[in-house]
Amino acid sequence: MASVAELYYYPVKSCRAVSLNEVTVDSFGFENDRRFMFVRGNGRFLSQRQEPRLATIKATITTTGRRIDRLRLESSLVENALEIRPRFDGETIDVSVWEDRVRGVDQGVEAAEWLRGILRTDSVHNRLVAVPDKDYRRDVELPKSFPSVPHSQLSFTDAGPLLLLSEKSLEDLNRRLEERTGETVPMSRFRPNIVVAGCDEPYEEDTWLLIQIGAVPFMSYRKATRCKMTGVDQESGEVDKIGPLEILREYRAPRGPGKAEFGQLLVPLTTGGTVSVGDPVKVLDRKKTT
Repeated sequence: MASVAELYYYPVKSCRAVSLNEVTVDSFGFENDRRFMFVRGNGRFLSQRQEPRLATIKATITTTGRRIDRLRLESSLVENALEIRPRFDGETIDVSVWEDRVRGVDQGVEAAEWLRGILRTDSVHNRLVAVPDKDYRRDVELPKSFPSVPHSQLSFTDAGPLLLLSEKSLEDLNRRLEERTGETVPMSRFRPNIVVAGCDEPYEEDTWLLIQIGAVPFMSYRKATRCKMTGVDQESGEVDKIGPLEILREYRAPRGPGKAEFGQLLVPLTTGGTVSVGDPVKVLDRKKTT
């Protein structure tokens, strides 16, 4: 039977992953996932697509109960770490993630100054923002044929509350990549929340519709579309000459060369439960093939 091999969350959008042994599921997916992001002066989100150096930023949060008390950011590119007491209320600014316009709480000049050293720019218009406690709503865009999940929404993530990927699928991609380049890539390139071991076949997760992990049910509603961030080393921020995206486009792009797919987007059907490494992944229903 398939089981959970690894769990990750990303406190700051497009920064380094944090490994977990256990995590609480909330209306955004995993608790504290992508609650912060960097934006340009116009409010547009910053990501490794434009600024691969963001991959060098390690974020650590300190909580009391379910409340984030401190956020610490550090990077090999600068000597000093940033440590702030984040704000989740008060004045907000307009920010955007792709076509979604929402509000974010500006975390101040100190964070903006620290980011200058990472991006090596004189601009202080780039800011760090947080998902506000109130007056924030960003709905999950589910296919019309799927039932609605009213409690579920998106934080600052790109497209889905959670991303699941199997070890077997990565093995298949790496076999193809090694044949072409002599190299392989780690799972971190694809920034999953849930890594599954024990699948019988590569891409078996593509067939799952309803699954249960621990006591938490999830609906798998579409494949994840991949971008050039898969070519960014998640430790150094360096960019591959030939990355996994080029290989994926050859055999995982049924909707066209710009739509390579790898991994599954999940929406939790209940909140408040926990998911742990080692939990079995029970397949409750599979997608109908046509």
